[in-house]
Amino acid sequence: MNKTDSLIFLFAAFLLSGIHIPNEGKLMNAYSKLKSLERDYGISIYTGNFSASSYAATNAEWDFLDESDSLALLEFTNILAKEWRKYPKDWVVKSNLMAIALVKNLSVNGQKRFAIPDAFGEVLYYDIGYAHYGENYICHSIHHEYYHMIEENSFGTMYYNDPYWISLNDVNFNYGPGGAAAYGDDNFAASLHPLSGFVTGYSTYGIEEDKAEIFAFLLMKNSYLALEEWASSDIILKNKVVYMREFIQNEVILMDSAYFSFIHGF
Repeated sequence: MNKTDSLIFLFAAFLLSGIHIPNEGKLMNAYSKLKSLERDYGISIYTGNFSASSYAATNAEWDFLDESDSLALLEFTNILAKEWRKYPKDWVVKSNLMAIALVKNLSVNGQKRFAIPDAFGEVLYYDIGYAHYGENYICHSIHHEYYHMIEENSFGTMYYNDPYWISLNDVNFNYGPGGAAAYGDDNFAASLHPLSGFVTGYSTYGIEEDKAEIFAFLLMKNSYLALEEWASSDIILKNKVVYMREFIQNEVILMDSAYFSFIHGF
C-alpha cells in the first residue's frame, strides 16, 4: 500500500475495531493535508508499505506505520505541512525529490535517526516518533535533512568538499569526522554559535552538516533572526550566509530576500 491512501486504512482500522477516536476529524484533516502536499509538489508521501531503494534497504532499518501510529502521524503531519509549505514548488522540483516516507524506529547501523536522505532513490525518510524532542527540533531537522539531498543533486554527492566554502573558514580549522560522530557528544553538538563561523557545534563535524545547518536556520524564523544577529559581528558566518542565499536564489530566482521576509512574516 503506497502513498497517503494508507492513512485511510489506518483511520478505517480504528473505526472497524470499535475504538472511539476523539480526534477523528483531525485525522481526516491530516490525510487531506498529505494529499494536498502530494498534489501541489508533485511528490508521493508514503505512510504504509512501500518499496525502498537498494541504498536505503542496505544502509537503514525502519518499521512501517500501522493503526497504532495514527495520532503520532496526525501530530507529525501538522508540523510537516507547515514547514513544507515554505518551499516554492520549483524548489522541490529542482531537488528531484520523488517521495517522503513517514516511518517509525528509523536507524542506521543501530543508531537511531530522525531522518535519512536517500539521494539515490530520491526519497526522504522521516521518523514520526520524535514528538518528545519538541516541535523546534522537528522543524529544524526537516529542513536540515532535506538539504543533504539538495547538495547531492547540485554537486553529485552529499559530501561535496566545496573548496570555496572551505576557504571561508579560519585557515587553522578542520572539520570533524562527520555528523554520525556527533551523536556521542550531545552537549557540544547542540551548542549555539560555539565559535566563529558556525551556528551550532554540530556544524563543525563536517562540511555537509555545516551547510545543512545554515540552510535550516534560514528556514526557521527564530533561528533566522539569531543568524542575522550573529552574522552582524561574525564575518565568516556572514560570508557563509551570503553564499547560501546566493545558491538558493540561483536555483529558484523567486527565493530572494523578499521570499524570506514573507515566509517569516516580516
